[in-house]
Amino acid sequence: MISLLHDGYHPPSGIKDYPAHLHIDLLPEGQKQGWGKILINLLCEELKEMGVAGVHLEVSKRNTNAIGFYQRTGFRVLLAGNTFIRFGRSL
Repeated sequence: MISLLHDGYHPPSGIKDYPAHLHIDLLPEGQKQGWGKILINLLCEELKEMGVAGVHLEVSKRNTNAIGFYQRTGFRVLLAGNTFIRFGRSL
């Protein structure tokens, strides 16, 4: 199953130092309470203990709340495309 998931997948350029991928969605009632930061920090701690060097994610340029959130959570811009921003966080 794992090989089928990755069959034909080509990781985007510029993420060699950020091999883990993060995707987080909180319902509106769970936002702005610190849960996102807690979950991301827990994941990053676990990944670091596993020897993972970094984590990346992408967000729509229209999602200004998420952009600010990720920047406050230690992510830096790796690439700004036409419609998205790719962030990375070293662990």
